[in-house]
Amino acid sequence: MKSAFFGILTLLLGMFSVLAEPSAPTGNVLAAPISEAKKIIVVPVRGEINNANWYIFRRGVKKALADRADALVLDIDTPGGDLAVTLDYISALQKFPGKTLAFVNPDAISAGAYISGATQKIFFAPDGKIGAAAVVSGNGEDVDKTMKMKIDSYLAALTKTFSKENPRRADVLRAMFDADYVLKIDGEVLKDRNGDPVKPAGTLLTLTAEEAMQPVGTPAAPLFGAGIYDNIDAMLAAEFAGTPYSVEKIEPLGLERFAQLAAPFLPILLGLGMLLIFIEIKSPGFGVPGISGIALIGLYFALQHAAGLAGYEGVLLFFAGVALILVEIFLLPGVFVFAIAGIACIIGSIFWSGVDIWHLPDGSYDFDWEMLSTPLEHLGLTVVTIFAATLLAWKLLPAKWFRDKIVLQNKVGELEDTRVQGARSRSENLPEIGATGTALTDFRPLGIVEIDGHQFEASAESGAIQRGNAITVVGFRDFELIVRRTDGSLSR
Repeated sequence: MKSAFFGILTLLLGMFSVLAEPSAPTGNVLAAPISEAKKIIVVPVRGEINNANWYIFRRGVKKALADRADALVLDIDTPGGDLAVTLDYISALQKFPGKTLAFVNPDAISAGAYISGATQKIFFAPDGKIGAAAVVSGNGEDVDKTMKMKIDSYLAALTKTFSKENPRRADVLRAMFDADYVLKIDGEVLKDRNGDPVKPAGTLLTLTAEEAMQPVGTPAAPLFGAGIYDNIDAMLAAEFAGTPYSVEKIEPLGLERFAQLAAPFLPILLGLGMLLIFIEIKSPGFGVPGISGIALIGLYFALQHAAGLAGYEGVLLFFAGVALILVEIFLLPGVFVFAIAGIACIIGSIFWSGVDIWHLPDGSYDFDWEMLSTPLEHLGLTVVTIFAATLLAWKLLPAKWFRDKIVLQNKVGELEDTRVQGARSRSENLPEIGATGTALTDFRPLGIVEIDGHQFEASAESGAIQRGNAITVVGFRDFELIVRRTDGSLSR
């Protein structure tokens, strides 16, 4: 049993060791002591704006906060995405107290325009483009007129909140999502070099890098951009000229990429894992179901952690749950208190993994409880998975074989005596309290006993009863005996 116990711990520790993979600085432009160099974190905003990419972005922002970075740079190339997730990006940016920069390389379309607009400075690659930010439904169709008015009103207010130091930016962003809005600078309609309106009525504004850098107003200043550079390195060299700095680029980890692909299947892993652990608790000894169940739930947490959902607090709570279940199986089988507490810890760790915790530079913490919807959804799907797996096994496997493997055979252990086959019959008179007999199987906590030549199903009053122990009947429950091991009895 000890070898199995340590084998499980080794399996879990190995599973979570991959999460310690650190990101290494990718460049140090000017040689200088680390304490004197500016710390710059570059976070990707590439591909569709969705939950999978949000987890990577959030990890980058949290790292910038933890490292007390001086600047956070967004490497942007996105066609847009989910509005709710976009708001999460903007909220995360507003938690960072340092300098925020966006590098559009090459597209910041739709949601990408809002995320870029939430930074302090927007830089462009030579072929950069930004705009076309109208809100549409998930299938690409226009939203209801009233709903669109509500959303546009909210977005107009939102853009003003992160454009306080540059009110013109809020006007440009509004021209990107409101087709009816007329873009004016200092009271005059903005026109291109040919004298045509930059944003004709009934259209959405999309700017090229050159157009974003067009000087407008009095005094003249670029319309929307801060500069055009071939790449991020060139942009940083110009922005931090004469200042030593180091750059760390956040990239998706291998397990993180796998977590994105596996995200739809996480509830299945969780459901099968909990079902297997339940089977193991109901069975004598420790074997494949228990190891497989713990491994599946461990994999669930490893993937959740890699996706940015499960922090180390949740992982520790999960380990505590596993430890309590192992105590139930190896040390105090049949008590059930430790098993129930262990399962409660595991379920609690699943909920904890859904609470987004931000450690802010001032030492305070910010909690986002809205993400609890993820574990709630997972737990709901877990229940469905357990039910479906049980039903499929019952239907597809031979009924007697399945019942024996899950219920009876595991209770009987290695005993193959034909005497036990009649023990499930309840037609015989039950013995009286105080009757003595012998355990024919190990109890976990159910088993078979023999009293006066007859076999009966029984459950242990407490603790473990092993095959061969002498027992005494101490009570009844639904035609089932409750027995206690006679002190001094030995296993045979």
